[in-house]
Amino acid sequence: RDIVEGRRHRVLSEGYELGEEIPEQRKVPLVPFISDNFLVCEIKRRSPSRGAIAIGLDAVEQAQNYSRSKVSSVSVVTEQDYFDGCLGDLIAVKQSCPSLSVLRKDFLLDKQDIDISYRAGADAVLLLASGFNKEKLKSIYEYAINLGLEVLVEIHDINDLQKARSVQPRLTGINSRNLTTFRVDKTLPAVLKPEIDWSTKLLYESGILSVEDAAFARSAGFDGVLVGEAVVRKPELVRPLQQVLGTKI
Repeated sequence: RDIVEGRRHRVLSEGYELGEEIPEQRKVPLVPFISDNFLVCEIKRRSPSRGAIAIGLDAVEQAQNYSRSKVSSVSVVTEQDYFDGCLGDLIAVKQSCPSLSVLRKDFLLDKQDIDISYRAGADAVLLLASGFNKEKLKSIYEYAINLGLEVLVEIHDINDLQKARSVQPRLTGINSRNLTTFRVDKTLPAVLKPEIDWSTKLLYESGILSVEDAAFARSAGFDGVLVGEAVVRKPELVRPLQQVLGTKI
């Protein structure tokens, strides 16, 4: 809640551009975000739960490293105060690696955020089900889809799942981390998964620190995993993760 309120204050004082120069029109082509057995590698410098991960990380260099490892989808964390990210990272990553499919990961609030994300070069956006009621989630989801963006709807519990059911997103993420306590329960995504009764690609989020964790997610029926800290700290994990997921490279 503190992170969301902090972002609201930033938007009020700096606008949805958050101090960045955003192109008036999108300048890069949209790249499909979803694939079979896919690995999403994240670009982030710190987090509230893990503290400093890679302070001073060069987002473009990291994206290029992922690209050389045949990663096709990346997540760029753009939240400033708690994750040390920025929209400038996303813009620079997409300009440097236009063939990568880029997810904007942030605490997005409304349709203006979707517009900015699209113009900045995002191919996909994250919507936290916990941050919206059913009506607003559906409205923002459909707005993003109509722009051609993919939308990752993230859930953490059964209440979030019921909101997501009203939207029936094409891509659903189940996060093993509790956003209030920051504790990870690696079994939670597998427990919630059987409750999902619509056609969707499933992404396992948070807690993937090893090849064994990815193998567990895959055996539980997830189509892909999102990995942040582990591949930032140990880029050599990318290839083994791809192998255990059966990713086409």
